[in-house]
Amino acid sequence: HDLTDVYINYDAYLSGSTSEGFGLTLLESIASGLPIIGFDVRYGNKTFIEDGANGYIIDIESIQDDKEKIKLLSDKIIKLFTEDDLAKCNEASYRIAKKYLTSEVEEKWQQVLDNLQNEK
Repeated sequence: HDLTDVYINYDAYLSGSTSEGFGLTLLESIASGLPIIGFDVRYGNKTFIEDGANGYIIDIESIQDDKEKIKLLSDKIIKLFTEDDLAKCNEASYRIAKKYLTSEVEEKWQQVLDNLQNEK
């Protein structure tokens, strides 16, 4: 399903998961220009969030209290909407998403194949 029509109705994407894989929804959100706020988990968020550019990564490794995690998340949401330039966040998200466009991925695969061919 094309979720573009869904994402355009929102101003930001919140990733509250404490465990993440590749994060297809994260890619979809930055491809729609949304800033992301998420926890510093092993995968996913760090791939798509440039802290301070297109959102925020929240370090929760040493925090056990869920209320404290929620407060940190709330603080970043407030900061995003009161202090940041959302247009610049949108541009940064588009820039990050660009490398996942089909044409970009095809070009990278072609480079890999060309390099392998040249090694022979």
